[in-house]
Amino acid sequence: MPETTFPNPFKPMIDWVNTTFHNEFDWWNKLVGGVTNVTSFVNQTTHTITIWKVDEKPWQPANQIITIQPNRTVNQEFWIPWAKNQDEYVKHHMVIKVDGRDYAYAFQNGNKLYASTHDRFDSNAGEFPGLSMAGGSRKMVFTNMNNGELAFALLPV
Repeated sequence: MPETTFPNPFKPMIDWVNTTFHNEFDWWNKLVGGVTNVTSFVNQTTHTITIWKVDEKPWQPANQIITIQPNRTVNQEFWIPWAKNQDEYVKHHMVIKVDGRDYAYAFQNGNKLYASTHDRFDSNAGEFPGLSMAGGSRKMVFTNMNNGELAFALLPV
């Protein structure tokens, strides 16, 4: 069955993040690769954000959940899971929830991080907003764009 592709709903957010923070991380994307470790979660919104990860490996817990209350920061290590196909995605992905509702799904494949509104592996998923090149430490920031809509991005620590 051919894979269905969807337009990237995060495109306006990616454009905004890239325009707003370009000088802060353009060099970083070219420099690093490998495991991506989020060390800080910054919630600058009035929403409760929950990050849920499935990453079934023998040396770590299969699930990890982080809840970031409005206008708070949580400092905790969190690797972004790798998946290169649907079979791997089932056991290795991340869910971003806003006020208890699924908002986005994410995974790492090769040297890029991807985000989607569909809970499945999508080889055509859009790049994760911000530092989408895999590898290194990041902070994940949730804020509001100029139009008031929620935005999230991976930024330098």
